[in-house]
Amino acid sequence: MKSKLKILFAGILLISLISCGQLVQADEYSPVNYENLPAGVYTQITPEVELLAGVLSHTTWIERQGIAPEGDGNYYFQELQAFFEDYKDHEAVKIAQGLTDRGFTYDAPLGFIVTLGSLPELEPKAEYSDYLVGRAEPSNIFNRIFGPDGQRKLEDFRIALIDLAEKSEFMSFFNMYRDDFKIYLEEAMEGFDAGRKINWLSDFTGLDTENEYYTILTPAMFPGGGYGPSVELPDGSFQFYQIVREKGSSQKEPEFPTGISFNQLTLHEWGHSFIDPAVEAHNEYILEHLTDHFYKVQDSMKSQAYDSPMIFFREQVLRGVTTVASGELYGDKYYDKEMKDHIDRDFHLTEITVEMIEKYIDNRDNYNTFEEFVPEILEEYKKLIQ
Repeated sequence: MKSKLKILFAGILLISLISCGQLVQADEYSPVNYENLPAGVYTQITPEVELLAGVLSHTTWIERQGIAPEGDGNYYFQELQAFFEDYKDHEAVKIAQGLTDRGFTYDAPLGFIVTLGSLPELEPKAEYSDYLVGRAEPSNIFNRIFGPDGQRKLEDFRIALIDLAEKSEFMSFFNMYRDDFKIYLEEAMEGFDAGRKINWLSDFTGLDTENEYYTILTPAMFPGGGYGPSVELPDGSFQFYQIVREKGSSQKEPEFPTGISFNQLTLHEWGHSFIDPAVEAHNEYILEHLTDHFYKVQDSMKSQAYDSPMIFFREQVLRGVTTVASGELYGDKYYDKEMKDHIDRDFHLTEITVEMIEKYIDNRDNYNTFEEFVPEILEEYKKLIQ
């Protein structure tokens, strides 16, 4: 009943805006922000991500195991999906389905949308990364030769999203929920210690913090957890993201992680931006000497979308780092829980990784950056190969 009433209200609101000559103005394309965060740190619900979520809700992306919510999903998801019901044959939905068929799933759609600027133009802030283009490439040889390539497909998707947002008057829908979005942000952000986490990761890695850090809540994407894409801007600075999904079990209001569990999730998602480059700098050594560790748990990793050796090792090292960070920032209880959780998910090098991370911290003055220490971790991994 609440869903139907809100959709009816949306229609009435739109008619009223048209009759008054007050269709969406430029300043109404802004995200909803949580206030009082340190400079360069943002927590938001954005129209661009919600537009994407509405499109994906009408593709098989939402039907994937682990992606769909329980039951009908929360009220907001139901209302967003219903809003786009009349547009499920739009080109944006068709392209999204084609990309889904190509394997453009999990983190890829979110990595794409944060590379774009704000509505209504959705101008790219940077070139599409090789990673995103590769994820958008056709999966078979014939289509790779004769079909549109990944770069073209992403650009077609961007243009179609612009058209869909305009034709559906999507911002009238989004703006109707601004007060609700503020409540979701306030509930999730209680006890959020952004500066503390950024400073810990910066001190640990020796990397600069002069970048921007974003947390984006997605009340219509599931299940609880997140993604950690980053965007390198033309001036060489970065935007680091953690995109936090709704838990997926609520049939009422959206629910997000809170408190220390939210802080730990942030450590992981922002941690990618600090730790991944240090691991990737040694990819040749990893691929030449250490892939047996990945193949030992390959099936389990693929079921978690960690389907290549380099993704596995980036995750493995990061999980060792966040285990130690959780202990230092939040106490032994969270150190022990993280250790167990990672091992239970077949990250079988967690104990040796943590041992090496603690060695690094004890000898931190001997290294300019964490990247200098990574070879010592990799050498220990090599010793474990039978």
